[in-house]
Amino acid sequence: MVGWGKVMNYSAATMDGKSIQRTKIAVPAGFETHSEFLEDMREDYADAFGFDEHNISAGREDAEFIVGKQWDERVEQRRKDKQKPVLTNNRLVAFVAQIVNNRLMNETEIRVHPDKDGSKDIAKIRQGIIRHIYKNSMADLARDEAHKYQVIGGQGAFCLSIEYTDNDVFEQKISLKPLADPYAAIFDPSGIEPSGGDCEYAFVGEDIPLKEYRKRWPNASETSFEGSWDKDGFWKDVDTVRIVYYWRMVTEGYKTLALLQDGTTQDVSDIEEYEYLPFVETRSDGTPYTREVPNRFARLYICSGNEILEGPFDYPMSSLPVYRVPGWEVNDGRKIHRWGLIRFLKDPQRLHNYWRSVLAEQLIAAPRNKWLTTPDAVKGHEKRWRASPSSDDPFLYYNDGETLPTHIPPPGVDAALINEAGMATQDLKDISNIHEASLGMPSNEVSKVAIQQRQSVSDVGSYIYVDRLRLADERCAKNINELIPTVYDTKRIETIMGDDDKPVTAVLNDPSDPNSDVTLGKYGVTVSVGPATATKRQLAAESMMAFVNAVPASAEKVMD
Repeated sequence: MVGWGKVMNYSAATMDGKSIQRTKIAVPAGFETHSEFLEDMREDYADAFGFDEHNISAGREDAEFIVGKQWDERVEQRRKDKQKPVLTNNRLVAFVAQIVNNRLMNETEIRVHPDKDGSKDIAKIRQGIIRHIYKNSMADLARDEAHKYQVIGGQGAFCLSIEYTDNDVFEQKISLKPLADPYAAIFDPSGIEPSGGDCEYAFVGEDIPLKEYRKRWPNASETSFEGSWDKDGFWKDVDTVRIVYYWRMVTEGYKTLALLQDGTTQDVSDIEEYEYLPFVETRSDGTPYTREVPNRFARLYICSGNEILEGPFDYPMSSLPVYRVPGWEVNDGRKIHRWGLIRFLKDPQRLHNYWRSVLAEQLIAAPRNKWLTTPDAVKGHEKRWRASPSSDDPFLYYNDGETLPTHIPPPGVDAALINEAGMATQDLKDISNIHEASLGMPSNEVSKVAIQQRQSVSDVGSYIYVDRLRLADERCAKNINELIPTVYDTKRIETIMGDDDKPVTAVLNDPSDPNSDVTLGKYGVTVSVGPATATKRQLAAESMMAFVNAVPASAEKVMD
């Protein structure tokens, strides 16, 4: 496909530390000029951003809330003006950590199975390739960050990239890339699949330092891309230039498929008829089993505010390699609303902060000594009486013949405030469905089984986050599976990951070994989430020891 031989890394525009000479980029098909294409791109972005702007704004507010911006500005300023406590007892981090860390303790299981013309040996190699890509540290970071923002604000995202393994080789590799800003990924509003699998286009914005931008694109104008433009059409940041990775699903031409006599189906678009027709299965009327199908793939352009910087880069995939990881999604008939754990915990957290601040205010005021007296009784001793709360002097004087000053005890802490603070804390647990046992606090359960069952209630209540990440993982794994025949198309030694999470090396596409050619056949992919390998080993050991305790006579045979 066009552009596949070019550098496929999102940010790859340098080799050996030197800038690549920019060549003239052809006008994209279907457009008469670059300007027409860029205008169409901006319209797509404006539509997609406008459709999801309410979710983006709400998600950013959720992120601000969990990092500590939890007071209404007017209430906070009013209390500060009166020099009253403004406390932030942020309990939400523990709730987020419970869901995020619970997923980190589990593992994504990827299985590849042979489909049309596939074999079990090649399926195992492909599975090892995909598992190795997923075990890469950056892949873990990409998916973990997406999950974190999904739980916090209702949307995370990560993307897939193809890049050269080094500057002096032609071998490429597939990797997963994290997004520093989850809301920099903007998806086609017509797509309804949670991970964005049915989207026709998507955008990923990135701020490039100006120095790096000039190095990578020395002849390009320093014009930023953004969803809204000022009266001059664009804006430019002082230190960075915003670029956008513009992804489109493209149907371009047709390809010819042929059913061969050995039962396999192959793409014969680039082969002359006389070369493949003798090997094609024929119908009863003598016509060959061939058909034309639309040639559909993902295409990438890298753009600034007013020009195409690089592209097109074509990826032979059935969906865009940008993966949305949403939380809850509800369509009210007009818009799709997305939210995570924090959205509806804000009000009880604000109330908790307020009541705890009022309690602190009362406790600060409680130790102050107050006296009921007449001016004549303490005349000449006013200073001693006023300083009595902080003075170490055990004596207080009042004037002879006057009434003894009466001590007024400080008021007790209002029990209603304590109750309100406790109710707000309980609201946090009820809304999130994360209770004491899940947060590591003592509860009524005493046995291990009872505690695990109580914790499983919280896991069920938050399972939607794990499942939505699984959907994104599954689509990503399928895209990688589609890319393998193109990226790993030469003989090479590759590290793959076995079922026991131990890396091994395998020779791919060895002409002397037909069971090593990963470019042939079709394969399906399934993804599931379960305990990590280390946890599985621990559980297996526990079950075996329970069996030994139940049947001691078996110990001699099974202890090894």
